Amino acid sequence: MSIKGSTKYEFLIPEMVAFYNTCHSTRIVAKQYAITPTQSYYLLKRGGAKFHYHGRKYMDAFPLDEATKLYNDGSTVKAIALKFGYSPITVGFYLRKAGVDVKHVKNRAGGKIKTSDGYVHIYSPEHPVAGGWGYIMEHRLVMEKHLGRYLTRKEQVHHINGIRDDNRLENLELLTRSNHNLRTR
Repeated sequence: MSIKGSTKYEFLIPEMVAFYNTCHSTRIVAKQYAITPTQSYYLLKRGGAKFHYHGRKYMDAFPLDEATKLYNDGSTVKAIALKFGYSPITVGFYLRKAGVDVKHVKNRAGGKIKTSDGYVHIYSPEHPVAGGWGYIMEHRLVMEKHLGRYLTRKEQVHHINGIRDDNRLENLELLTRSNHNLRTR
């Protein structure tokens, strides 16, 4: 499979594979070499990199006992990730999977993040439908505050102008799931 413009990276492939073997993340490789994660995946694949997945086999290689001890002694997930050459997400994943109560630290934006699909999420771990990291979509919170109650699973919030990060109340409309699906086709 050929990647458009990938020949200019041919000489870097061995270096990318070596870097990937220390960080275990195609996204970190992409950031390091100023390419897309998809490009990094295909270039690493071309270079013969052995990809790491969150499966049992890969978890056995993770230094869980030492990482747990370091975390319980006060080290941060980021510091542990740097020490062992894993991404912070991977370290947090394995510590949680092993039953360690990993505290989530709100990001610098005050617990507000924008995902790649364009939605804004707010850190609200006490919310009944907050995800595993404690975030909930901002447009749902805005609508719940307006209504004075939690939304049901059958209720969806529609962005009238189609801009997913425009969470002003006048741009939001409460619909049933079936009505929302009809409107967004």
